[in-house]
Amino acid sequence: MKAKALLLIGFLASSAHAETRRALLVAIDHYIRPGTSGSPPLSAKTKERLAKIRGRPSRSQITDLEGAVNDAVQLREILIHKYRFDPRNIILLKDDQATADRILDTLQTLLVNAAQPGDVSFFYYAGHGSRIRNTLTKNSSGLDSTLVPADALLGVPDIRSKELDRIYLQARAPNKDVQFTVVQDSCFRGPRPANRTRAVDSDDKVYVEEALEGPYPEERGVLFFSASQDYQPAQELPEDARLGKHGAFTWAFLQTLATVGENERVDRIFQRTRALMQSKVSDQEPVVLQSAGRNERGLFGQPTDPFGAATAAVGFVDTGHGMLELNSGVAMGLVPGSELKRISPASPPVRIRIAEVNGPGSANAVPLDPSQIGAIAAGNLFQLDKLVVPDKEFLRVYVGDAVPFAQLAPMLRLVAALRVGGRIEPIDDPTESTPTHVLLRDAGQKRWILTENRIGLEESSVLMKAEAPAADDVANSLGAQASKARLAIILPAPEELVSKLAFTSHGNIVSFTKSLQDADYFLAGRATPGGGIEYAWARPSVTQEDIRKQYEAAGLEKQPISLSGWPLRSDWLPVNEPADFTVVAGKLTDQGLDLARIAGWLQLQTPIPDDAFPYSLALQDEKNGRLSEGELTGKRSYKIILRRDPLSRQTSVTPRRVYVFVVDSFGEGTLVFGTSVDNEFPRKDSRKLPDEIDLNTSVDITTPWGIDNYFLLTSVQPIDNPEAVFNFKGVRTRGVGPGGPLEKLIESHAAGTRGALSGVPTNWSIERQAFRSKDPNQ
Repeated sequence: MKAKALLLIGFLASSAHAETRRALLVAIDHYIRPGTSGSPPLSAKTKERLAKIRGRPSRSQITDLEGAVNDAVQLREILIHKYRFDPRNIILLKDDQATADRILDTLQTLLVNAAQPGDVSFFYYAGHGSRIRNTLTKNSSGLDSTLVPADALLGVPDIRSKELDRIYLQARAPNKDVQFTVVQDSCFRGPRPANRTRAVDSDDKVYVEEALEGPYPEERGVLFFSASQDYQPAQELPEDARLGKHGAFTWAFLQTLATVGENERVDRIFQRTRALMQSKVSDQEPVVLQSAGRNERGLFGQPTDPFGAATAAVGFVDTGHGMLELNSGVAMGLVPGSELKRISPASPPVRIRIAEVNGPGSANAVPLDPSQIGAIAAGNLFQLDKLVVPDKEFLRVYVGDAVPFAQLAPMLRLVAALRVGGRIEPIDDPTESTPTHVLLRDAGQKRWILTENRIGLEESSVLMKAEAPAADDVANSLGAQASKARLAIILPAPEELVSKLAFTSHGNIVSFTKSLQDADYFLAGRATPGGGIEYAWARPSVTQEDIRKQYEAAGLEKQPISLSGWPLRSDWLPVNEPADFTVVAGKLTDQGLDLARIAGWLQLQTPIPDDAFPYSLALQDEKNGRLSEGELTGKRSYKIILRRDPLSRQTSVTPRRVYVFVVDSFGEGTLVFGTSVDNEFPRKDSRKLPDEIDLNTSVDITTPWGIDNYFLLTSVQPIDNPEAVFNFKGVRTRGVGPGGPLEKLIESHAAGTRGALSGVPTNWSIERQAFRSKDPNQ
């Protein structure tokens, strides 16, 4: 069956597309290290490139990644099975294959020289990014971005953005007119977050004096997707049981490509990718660069089509066994039990159920009515209609290497000694200020380790290892840096406290992970100035100081500001004596459940990202009539309205029930619009679709100031008892009644319960927007 399916794909590609589609995929998890005999001789091309920079590359360490190759491998499957790329026209360079020479040579020969007018060229890069100082750049930072090739530790310079721009522009020359798309999952960032990021520090031993003559590639029609702003991290996600390790951006990009139609518009691909990514990570704002309406066409420059959601083509029909094979699988999000309806031809109606998923681009299915097997033919198109929602946790937490409570006393004395005389500045709250150094207990080595807090953490970044460090040990290890050091001391949790955490009694929506890099939150311990110990759940990858700096950088660059819906931490809880363990463990359990509930809402996504309901949520300041762009001024009222997508092609819309609710940073849900009365829009008596729908409801912005998540949920079917579903506080011990599959799905997120659900309809949508309320006096 698989051989026949591939033959059909080849036939469809040749009959439906006159152009040739080519792709270069570059993925680097493991960087080449110099051998014991030194680095190999530099190539002539490398020597030519070195002549164009000032100084010599001096980078000596790069931290390996874990998800880049998996990103590229799964993207390759989607290109072949969904976007009809011939495997012979896809080159994948991974790890030691991805040298600077091979990347640049393949870009030139495959994506430019071999391309003819009207062809498609696609370049994808997953690996480390960095920056290089450029005295002639137009960037306000004075830095240009770079890609870090696999041989960067062998004296080979990074691949500069302007080198790449010149290649891209060749493809868009009038005699070429190639549709060129670039996707980069890499970044640059200074401080080292706990999550693995795709960035290395810039090499301060080199710089360039380089300007790009003429327009930028995006001004000539090249489409760019980038994982983050150049001042932000591009993070990697914890391992997914089904999909493995991934970069956060590529994970969201792959999920989006799997669920949207083959010819979905670029702007919608970007919007959904952004929403999915920011449901997983904070402080990361993706970038799309385009011009001349390029975002209104498909990913590869093709015209858009009316389907609006992912479709699966029938590759082969086995009438004897009542079975058919689809040319879609894991890449489309199909799982056994998923139901699809036929949309081409639409008559007679046919529904099928997935019986087995064979891989990224193949699944076996059976018709719900076995007698209809003869009515199904190769090339028929099916669309996902009912979901199977897997049973999985909402939140992963890391508690680290717990120790007996008595072993924490020496660490309290250490912190007190460090404070004496102001030799070192201990950070009181590791979620507020970004440290320059971190002292923590290594679970594997059973020792305290002092490290620098920067990108590329390897053995050379470790300044001290000790079983019982003293203040002098820490100061001597810091040396000349001691007076400027900002030290975060992360205390381990007491064994007596960890043993009393009771997540399993609440449905296992919270799970423990053995790696900090795989965690959404970790159990942070701190020593207070008064000599006490406190614990809280904290995000491992960002501080409030990081966020402030990114706000400032975004303002200077005039870029959008990403607002994460993830709280930085829960409340600090004091643990001063053994009698506190039971009470504090109970509160930490409740806090973890509250955070899991927030995570559940953040990760709930629209099943079919189509144009069926072309309205989005907006808040309008009643005082000046302006629409909020992410900030809300305290002590003002904001009107809730629905705004129609100006690019929507819909002339009629099936009315839906509309619900608007808010989930605050404490996990409390509040329904602000959508009782069972008068909440169906657009009105059935409307002669034409309104550009704006006033819900006649306002919200008052009051303390505490911070980030709240506003949700717009729409559904063809009404939600039973919405007041009980969307108003929730604390841990709920019972549901609101049986209801249908959609109600059960929503209830599981509101109540914080787990369980696989089948038969969930797809005619609903959910949209999240984070708003930051601010003190009106600031």
